[in-house]
Amino acid sequence: MGKTFFQDSEPVLKFPSSIAALLKKLPEAMKYGVREEVCRSFLFEEDSGALDKNFYHQPHELFISNSLAETLRIPADLIFQIQVVQEKVFLGPTVGLLLGEKNHLYNLSYMKKFKNRLGAYKRFGGVVIAFSTRSIDWVIKVAYGMMYDPIGNCWRYDSTTIPAAIYRRNFRHAKLLDIWKSTYRTPIEYGKFLLENRKPIS
Repeated sequence: MGKTFFQDSEPVLKFPSSIAALLKKLPEAMKYGVREEVCRSFLFEEDSGALDKNFYHQPHELFISNSLAETLRIPADLIFQIQVVQEKVFLGPTVGLLLGEKNHLYNLSYMKKFKNRLGAYKRFGGVVIAFSTRSIDWVIKVAYGMMYDPIGNCWRYDSTTIPAAIYRRNFRHAKLLDIWKSTYRTPIEYGKFLLENRKPIS
Protein backbone atom coordinates (compact mmCIF):
# COMPACT_ATOMS: atom_id res chain seq x y z
CA MET A 1 0.00 0.00 0.00
CA GLY A 2 1.29 3.44 -0.90
CA LYS A 3 0.92 6.35 1.44
CA THR A 4 0.57 10.10 1.25
CA PHE A 5 1.37 12.45 4.10
CA PHE A 6 -0.91 15.43 4.74
CA GLN A 7 -0.69 18.36 7.13
CA ASP A 8 -2.43 17.81 10.45
CA SER A 9 -1.19 18.44 13.98
CA GLU A 10 -3.17 15.40 15.19
CA PRO A 11 -2.38 11.70 14.53
CA VAL A 12 -4.85 10.84 11.75
CA LEU A 13 -5.29 8.05 9.18
CA LYS A 14 -7.48 8.16 6.08
CA PHE A 15 -8.36 4.89 4.35
CA PRO A 16 -9.61 4.54 0.75
CA SER A 17 -13.24 3.43 0.53
CA SER A 18 -12.07 0.39 -1.48
CA ILE A 19 -10.96 -1.34 1.73
CA ALA A 20 -14.02 -0.39 3.78
CA ALA A 21 -15.31 -3.97 3.50
CA LEU A 22 -12.22 -5.19 5.39
CA LEU A 23 -12.78 -2.81 8.29
CA LYS A 24 -15.24 -4.03 10.90
CA LYS A 25 -14.42 -0.85 12.76
CA LEU A 26 -12.12 2.06 11.97
CA PRO A 27 -8.73 1.57 13.68
CA GLU A 28 -7.94 3.55 16.80
CA ALA A 29 -4.19 2.91 16.79
CA MET A 30 -1.29 2.32 14.41
CA LYS A 31 1.49 -0.20 15.06
CA TYR A 32 4.76 0.43 13.22
CA GLY A 33 7.90 -1.40 14.28
CA VAL A 34 8.03 -1.61 18.07
CA ARG A 35 5.93 1.53 18.54
CA GLU A 36 2.20 2.02 18.75
CA GLU A 37 0.35 5.33 18.57
CA VAL A 38 -3.29 6.15 19.20
CA CYS A 39 -4.90 7.88 16.21
CA ARG A 40 -8.21 8.84 14.62
CA SER A 41 -9.30 7.15 11.38
CA PHE A 42 -11.58 8.16 8.52
CA LEU A 43 -12.63 6.88 5.11
CA PHE A 44 -12.25 9.08 2.04
CA GLU A 45 -14.51 8.78 -0.98
CA GLU A 46 -11.92 8.59 -3.74
CA ASP A 47 -11.73 4.93 -4.71
CA SER A 48 -8.35 3.51 -5.73
CA GLY A 49 -9.85 0.48 -7.46
CA ALA A 50 -10.52 -3.16 -6.68
CA LEU A 51 -8.50 -4.88 -3.97
CA ASP A 52 -7.33 -7.60 -6.36
CA LYS A 53 -5.57 -4.86 -8.36
CA ASN A 54 -3.58 -3.64 -5.37
CA PHE A 55 0.08 -4.37 -6.24
CA TYR A 56 3.53 -3.08 -5.32
CA HIS A 57 3.71 -1.01 -8.53
CA GLN A 58 0.08 0.10 -8.30
CA PRO A 59 -0.80 0.29 -4.60
CA HIS A 60 -3.82 1.81 -2.93
CA GLU A 61 -3.11 4.99 -1.00
CA LEU A 62 -3.22 5.31 2.77
CA PHE A 63 -3.20 8.93 3.96
CA ILE A 64 -1.16 9.57 7.11
CA SER A 65 -0.97 12.90 8.91
CA ASN A 66 2.52 14.39 9.00
CA SER A 67 2.46 14.48 12.81
CA LEU A 68 1.83 10.71 12.99
CA ALA A 69 4.43 9.99 10.28
CA GLU A 70 7.05 12.10 12.07
CA THR A 71 6.31 10.55 15.46
CA LEU A 72 6.72 7.01 14.09
CA ARG A 73 9.57 7.94 11.70
CA ILE A 74 7.82 6.42 8.67
CA PRO A 75 9.85 6.86 5.43
CA ALA A 76 7.89 8.80 2.83
CA ASP A 77 9.11 6.97 -0.28
CA LEU A 78 8.53 3.29 0.57
CA ILE A 79 5.60 0.97 -0.19
CA PHE A 80 4.13 -0.92 2.78
CA GLN A 81 1.56 -3.59 3.47
CA ILE A 82 -1.14 -3.24 6.09
CA GLN A 83 -3.38 -5.44 8.15
CA VAL A 84 -6.18 -4.28 10.39
CA VAL A 85 -6.68 -6.44 13.48
CA GLN A 86 -9.61 -5.45 15.66
CA GLU A 87 -9.03 -1.72 16.25
CA LYS A 88 -5.35 -1.57 15.31
CA VAL A 89 -3.64 -1.16 11.92
CA PHE A 90 -0.22 -2.75 11.38
CA LEU A 91 2.11 -1.05 8.89
CA GLY A 92 5.05 -3.09 7.66
CA PRO A 93 6.98 -5.21 7.26
CA THR A 94 9.84 -3.64 9.19
CA VAL A 95 13.04 -5.71 9.13
CA GLY A 96 16.28 -4.89 10.93
CA LEU A 97 19.70 -6.34 10.09
CA LEU A 98 21.75 -6.14 13.26
CA LEU A 99 25.40 -5.25 12.64
CA GLY A 100 28.35 -5.60 15.01
CA GLU A 101 29.38 -3.05 17.61
CA LYS A 102 32.24 -1.49 15.59
CA ASN A 103 30.26 1.26 13.87
CA HIS A 104 33.31 2.67 12.08
CA LEU A 105 33.51 -0.52 9.98
CA TYR A 106 30.05 -0.10 8.47
CA ASN A 107 29.27 2.39 5.71
CA LEU A 108 27.45 2.59 2.37
CA SER A 109 30.37 0.98 0.53
CA TYR A 110 30.28 -1.94 2.95
CA MET A 111 26.55 -2.47 2.33
CA LYS A 112 26.91 -2.63 -1.48
CA LYS A 113 27.78 -6.32 -1.23
CA PHE A 114 24.28 -7.03 0.11
CA LYS A 115 22.29 -5.49 -2.76
CA ASN A 116 21.93 -8.85 -4.51
CA ARG A 117 20.24 -10.21 -1.38
CA LEU A 118 17.28 -7.85 -1.90
CA GLY A 119 15.94 -9.43 -5.09
CA ALA A 120 12.67 -10.42 -3.40
CA TYR A 121 12.05 -6.98 -1.90
CA LYS A 122 9.16 -6.06 -4.20
CA ARG A 123 7.27 -9.16 -3.10
CA PHE A 124 6.61 -7.55 0.27
CA GLY A 125 8.00 -3.99 0.41
CA GLY A 126 8.43 -2.21 3.73
CA VAL A 127 11.57 -1.10 5.58
CA VAL A 128 14.91 -2.90 5.66
CA ILE A 129 17.51 -1.13 7.79
CA ALA A 130 20.96 -2.24 8.97
CA PHE A 131 22.17 -0.87 12.30
CA SER A 132 24.03 -1.72 15.49
CA THR A 133 22.82 -1.55 19.07
CA ARG A 134 25.16 1.42 19.57
CA SER A 135 23.18 3.44 17.01
CA ILE A 136 19.81 3.10 18.76
CA ASP A 137 18.13 5.86 20.72
CA TRP A 138 16.36 3.74 23.33
CA VAL A 139 14.38 6.68 24.72
CA ILE A 140 12.48 7.41 21.51
CA LYS A 141 12.96 3.85 20.12
CA VAL A 142 14.65 4.94 16.89
CA ALA A 143 17.36 3.04 15.00
CA TYR A 144 19.94 5.01 12.99
CA GLY A 145 21.70 3.17 10.21
CA MET A 146 21.61 2.32 6.52
CA MET A 147 18.23 1.78 4.89
CA TYR A 148 17.63 -0.06 1.63
CA ASP A 149 16.36 2.22 -1.15
CA PRO A 150 14.43 0.09 -3.69
CA ILE A 151 14.18 2.91 -6.24
CA GLY A 152 17.92 3.32 -6.57
CA ASN A 153 18.69 -0.29 -5.58
CA CYS A 154 21.17 1.08 -3.07
CA TRP A 155 21.59 1.87 0.63
CA ARG A 156 21.29 5.29 2.25
CA TYR A 157 21.83 6.72 5.71
CA ASP A 158 18.46 7.03 7.42
CA SER A 159 16.53 6.34 10.60
CA THR A 160 13.22 4.79 11.57
CA THR A 161 11.44 3.23 14.52
CA ILE A 162 13.17 0.07 15.76
CA PRO A 163 11.89 -2.71 13.44
CA ALA A 164 9.43 -5.35 14.61
CA ALA A 165 11.65 -8.14 13.22
CA ILE A 166 15.42 -8.08 13.78
CA TYR A 167 17.73 -10.57 12.12
CA ARG A 168 20.89 -10.90 14.19
CA ARG A 169 22.64 -13.85 12.59
CA ASN A 170 25.18 -13.56 9.75
CA PHE A 171 23.10 -12.31 6.81
CA ARG A 172 25.97 -12.05 4.36
CA HIS A 173 24.98 -15.25 2.57
CA ALA A 174 21.24 -15.08 3.24
CA LYS A 175 18.67 -13.72 0.83
CA LEU A 176 16.11 -11.35 2.29
CA LEU A 177 13.18 -13.66 1.55
CA ASP A 178 14.92 -16.39 3.57
CA ILE A 179 15.49 -13.90 6.39
CA TRP A 180 11.81 -12.98 6.30
CA LYS A 181 10.75 -16.64 6.37
CA SER A 182 13.10 -17.52 9.23
CA THR A 183 11.87 -14.56 11.26
CA TYR A 184 8.14 -15.15 10.71
CA ARG A 185 7.87 -18.92 10.88
CA THR A 186 4.15 -19.45 11.39
CA PRO A 187 1.52 -18.58 8.75
CA ILE A 188 -0.16 -16.08 11.08
CA GLU A 189 3.07 -14.24 11.85
CA TYR A 190 4.36 -14.53 8.29
CA GLY A 191 1.23 -12.90 6.88
CA LYS A 192 0.65 -10.42 9.67
CA PHE A 193 1.20 -7.36 7.48
CA LEU A 194 -0.80 -8.56 4.48
CA LEU A 195 -4.27 -7.36 3.65
CA GLU A 196 -6.78 -9.82 5.07
CA ASN A 197 -8.03 -10.95 1.67
CA ARG A 198 -4.56 -11.88 0.42
CA LYS A 199 -2.52 -15.00 1.08
CA PRO A 200 0.88 -14.88 2.81
CA ILE A 201 3.92 -15.05 0.56
CA SER A 202 5.00 -18.64 -0.05
